[in-house]
Amino acid sequence: MKTKRQIILETSKKYTSKNRSVVMSSAYVSGAGCAYKDSKGNKCAVGRCLKSNSTIFDTMNESFSAKDIGGVKLNKELKPSYRGHSVKFWEELQTFHDDSHNWEDKGLTEEGYVELDCLLKKWGKR
Repeated sequence: MKTKRQIILETSKKYTSKNRSVVMSSAYVSGAGCAYKDSKGNKCAVGRCLKSNSTIFDTMNESFSAKDIGGVKLNKELKPSYRGHSVKFWEELQTFHDDSHNWEDKGLTEEGYVELDCLLKKWGKR
């Protein structure tokens, strides 16, 4: 199983302002949010950790939070190496991904590095 720290660092290195899967209207935050997989095939922070045949891509593509999916269902839909973490962790990772202030063309913004540090302090030890 991947550690929370590994997942956070993978996420921070994977995304830029150009390859995030985002939607303009979100069901769980005001403003933009994420789609687990968009029409271009980009995936959000949680979406990239889901099995390729996950039913979540079909039924919950429109910016629902990890909490809306539920812990048991989410855990079953994740690739085996990503399983075993709390819904709260996935929600916070999703929020990190969704916040456009965290990303620029080449990766993290200064604000993004601050958020990354906060995530690592909170979750990176476990």
